[in-house]
Amino acid sequence: MTPGELDKLHAEAVKRGADPKKLDRLRQEALQECGSVEEMARWATWFEKLAYYYMDLRGEIPRDRF
Repeated sequence: MTPGELDKLHAEAVKRGADPKKLDRLRQEALQECGSVEEMARWATWFEKLAYYYMDLRGEIPRDRF
């Protein structure tokens, strides 16, 4: 995930009704922890992969069985 993609997701979440103040606070905390938007985007990509891994472990990923 790139920083631009992260910004786009942030804007889309606000459009869907997410609390912009809460998102901004979480983003600032993440930036403080990660040090840069690039590093935050790198971690976001890692968490996406980790979430997929756990979903697969729990059998939540649909598989075509043909």
